[in-house]
This record gives sequence, C-alpha cells and structure tokens, in this order.
Amino acid sequence: MPRQSIQSDEAYRRLRPMLLHGQIQPGLRLRETEWASRLGVHRGALREAFSLLTHEGLLRPGARGGHFVPALERADLDEVLELRASLETGAIRQLARRGTPVDISDLRVTCDTMRQLLDQRMHLGFVEADRRFHEQVVELSDNSRMIRAYQHAPILITAALDAAEPGHLSSMRVTVAEHEAICDRLEAGDFTDAARLLEAHLFAAHSRYTELMGTRE
Repeated sequence: MPRQSIQSDEAYRRLRPMLLHGQIQPGLRLRETEWASRLGVHRGALREAFSLLTHEGLLRPGARGGHFVPALERADLDEVLELRASLETGAIRQLARRGTPVDISDLRVTCDTMRQLLDQRMHLGFVEADRRFHEQVVELSDNSRMIRAYQHAPILITAALDAAEPGHLSSMRVTVAEHEAICDRLEAGDFTDAARLLEAHLFAAHSRYTELMGTRE
C-alpha cells in the first residue's frame, strides 16, 4: 500500500472516534498544518482523511474552504437516534427470525468493562466501551452488510459532558444496568423483549443526554 494511503488510513482511524465522541469542539476549523503535525502525517494524506470524514457527515466544508466540525442541532441528534434504533433493533429481530441461541459472552465482558471504567471514573473509556457494546449487538446479526452500514454510519456517542457531573454519573450507571438487562433477555432467547428493551434504552439515553445538554446551555 502506498505510504500516503497508509497515512490517510491512520489519520482517518484516529480522527473518526474523536469526532464521534465529541472530543473536538463543534464549529472548530481543523487546520491542515496543525493536524498533520499532531497526527504525524503528510498534508495530502490528511486531506484524503478529511474528505472521507466529510462524506460521512462528521466534518463539513467551509464556504471559503477548510474543514469544520459541525455543530449538531437537536434535529441531527434525533436523526442519529432513529438510525441507531433501526439498525440495532433490526439486528436483534433478525436473530428472532432465525430462532437459534446466540453467544453473548463478548457483550457480558463489555458490560463488566463498563462497570470497571465507571468505578474508576474513566469517562472516555466508558464511552468507547458503550459504543463497542452497541456494535457487538449489530455484529450478532452476522449480516456483513448491516455490520458495515453501522460501522460507517455517523453513530454519535458523545463524550462532551463532564463525567464529574452528578447527573451524568447517574446516567452512566443506568446505561450499564440497561445493557445488562438486554443481555439477560438475549441469553434467555427472548429476542422480541430484547429488541423492545434496546429500543427503550436508546430513546431513554437520548432523552437523558439532551436534558443534560440543556442544563449546560
């Protein structure tokens, strides 16, 4: 693989989770010189990564050039929620159609990891594990196209909130408990109820997040 392609992949791989998790300030212009230096890549490779991220909606082009982190409105967050609910519950309903047992050991491990990260107040790690849990749910479908669509969709699980805020810590605890309840239903083979719990979890988490964001505006 040409060196620029390798560097472009590396820049994309490192920038994408930062954008998905809200680690870069909305509205900020990503200056090529600064970010090429920060990521250790050539500017041409960085531009390729920027183009891919713009295509995914994680960056937006400026009217006079450059690339900016989009400031998401409530409508954007609502659309992301609808996308997640469709893909994730669709994956579980596919399991229901098959009617065969599934191995959820990886989901259990992720839940345990989330509890440990919560206890240690490792907020960013918690957010990454949260995202991984939902990816694993979709992977249970064993549908390569569905998995690929989920992996490349701008599924936002933000880390923008301060983990020290009491409301957010409470929300994180609820998240783990709801994940574990979903695991229980999957393990029991009750895929219909698992899909119901997952959808309720997504909408409740969305409501908690937007309420917490509202208190900070």
